Amino acid sequence: MFPGSLDGKVVLVGHSQGGHSALSALALAGTYGAPDINVAAVAVFAPLWFSQATWGALLYEAVDYPLGGASADPSPTAISIWFHYTNGELMDGPGHGLDPFSASQQSVITHFIDNDCWAAGWSGTGAPDSWDSGTMYPDLQAAGTDALSFFDPFFANAIEKSAAFGTTSRPCGDDDAGLLCQKWMARYAADRPHLSNTPPILISYGGADTTLIPPLMQCVTQRLQQDNAGYSFCLDPMYGHGGNLRAHADYAADWIGAQTLGETPPAACALTDQNLTSDGGVNGVPIACETPPPNN
Repeated sequence: MFPGSLDGKVVLVGHSQGGHSALSALALAGTYGAPDINVAAVAVFAPLWFSQATWGALLYEAVDYPLGGASADPSPTAISIWFHYTNGELMDGPGHGLDPFSASQQSVITHFIDNDCWAAGWSGTGAPDSWDSGTMYPDLQAAGTDALSFFDPFFANAIEKSAAFGTTSRPCGDDDAGLLCQKWMARYAADRPHLSNTPPILISYGGADTTLIPPLMQCVTQRLQQDNAGYSFCLDPMYGHGGNLRAHADYAADWIGAQTLGETPPAACALTDQNLTSDGGVNGVPIACETPPPNN
């Protein structure tokens, strides 16, 4: 819209799964054959940059993620359905998004994919986030109790243990189930490519996040450290998954301005990932990475 005022620098920005997409785009930027794309910075809010085998591992622990109940969070089941459906559509071809699901539930899955957005009953405005679990995904909640209500048993049995424990502990076999396992384990790994030669990265995170809980956030930073990716981290203990985005978008905009336009950088955040401790401060026990599959 304003080509005369732009300098050609590209900044990748994303929240939640969009944060995962931004970091994936950064990892893959060099493969596009477009040297004129100058990724100057990345700013992500609560990025889901943990092992994507999590969405298969959920089938092993489905009972721990019920769709209904006063304290239930049905979003992991919804994300697992979205992940497997869209991956099948893109990688195996149109119509194959339904392959991982039970024939009796495919019409429900199609309706969910075509009509539902993120958590109709969810409110990410407060501190912490809140939701009405009875209205988040009414079509899924009416049709099943957890993820195993929707996935084909053959698919679930083929991948769940390898996804949950890793192929070193639970290797895929060479039969039909094993080949299916190999295919999906490779896809989980490819969906979180390694980073190299990264520009400055800003991570904004709310300590009251109940979607990307602190142990999963530590898996994010652990992977970045393994890839030697430099990053700045801003922790706000007051906010949750969506509230943090609204509270700190201006800070991210100022940081982006400093990275791209020579503007004065905002002050460093008082709390960082070093403050991801059991007491939310500097004196508690550091929170460790904890995710169902190995964090690789």
